[in-house]
Amino acid sequence: MKKLFTTTFLLSAALSSAAHSYPKDFSGPFVMGSLGGNYASVGASAFTAGGAPLPSGTTTNNGGGISGGIAGGYLHKISKSFPLHIGGKLGTTLSSASGSEKTSGMMGGNSTTAKHKFSSPHALQGAALIGYPITNTIMPFVLIGWENALWKHKVTTDMAGTGTAKSSKRQNALLVGAGAIKKVSQNASVGMMYEGSFHFDEQKSKGGGVTAKHKGAQNHKFMTVVMWTFK
Repeated sequence: MKKLFTTTFLLSAALSSAAHSYPKDFSGPFVMGSLGGNYASVGASAFTAGGAPLPSGTTTNNGGGISGGIAGGYLHKISKSFPLHIGGKLGTTLSSASGSEKTSGMMGGNSTTAKHKFSSPHALQGAALIGYPITNTIMPFVLIGWENALWKHKVTTDMAGTGTAKSSKRQNALLVGAGAIKKVSQNASVGMMYEGSFHFDEQKSKGGGVTAKHKGAQNHKFMTVVMWTFK
């Protein structure tokens, strides 16, 4: 009886170990969902009101919010002996990131204040992925690609006779990122991911006698990810 219990225990342990011992293989088509926080900024905005530039009117505007997204893609494993994974993903993100900043300066002997608000609610992404498993269940990865994001700006001043300048424009950006995922089943993985987008386009807001030029926009996302690989 003792021998039978011992054999049963060893067999159960072996089966349990086998069930949780996955190969170093994250390859195949996948879908990925993400949710987390993000930090966005506009590097510089130059303001003009009533046809004259606002002294000290260049300012940096920062803000944050919640970001989430969904993507699909494919990963290919080079070989069993060299399990480097290469592939890519296409997806979209939604964000509540927004910021508000004021700057003041003297114009015609009067102090004038400009208020700038921005938001970046939506983006499309495409990126190449490279990952290398460090254990049977954990794979760090990096990504590089492109992002096309919608940026909205609104500028008002307290100068008499001026109104509101607005703009809404999709901007292209360099997208970079890194993260790591861990297998929790044959198909499912969870992990963490950082993505940063760096926009090079200049955006101009105009209206009501107010003009503003915005450049240097960035968006940094820190997210929890869930991935399902189809085997």
